[in-house]
Amino acid sequence: MAANFDIYLAKFAVDPEQAHQALVATYDGQPVTPDEVEKRFGYQPLSLEGRAGVTVEEMYALDMPCCQCTLSVCRRSDGGVMTVLEHLEPQPIWFGSRSRIECLCDGVPTSVVQLNGKLAASWRQDKRHITIIGVRDLEEVTRIVADFNQPSNG
Repeated sequence: MAANFDIYLAKFAVDPEQAHQALVATYDGQPVTPDEVEKRFGYQPLSLEGRAGVTVEEMYALDMPCCQCTLSVCRRSDGGVMTVLEHLEPQPIWFGSRSRIECLCDGVPTSVVQLNGKLAASWRQDKRHITIIGVRDLEEVTRIVADFNQPSNG
């Protein structure tokens, strides 16, 4: 599992679309809608849709060895790609031996990892964990955490 996710992160830094395709193929990704996520997982998926010019292009349910989770592929107005994974248990193994910092983003304990000029971050959001990949900087992580902390997004 850690090796597959390490490959995903390495591919993401070079070609996010190819990385998503590989992850979806490896973990039997099935396209889903937000309503299907709610029925299958018991929660409404968080969405970056409309935040800072971000559009959700695709959403998948993944059947990973560690958990079942959702993968949302998001595109910024400048063409940049960001991924949101929602899962029930923390998955620090996903980042392997990469150095990480633990910090507070909008008052929420957050784990942040550097990925070739971009960041990945994970935090607990209500009863699940969120991992975002492809974030520009710590300011953007904090803004996303703050947006997701709004009562209507839990």
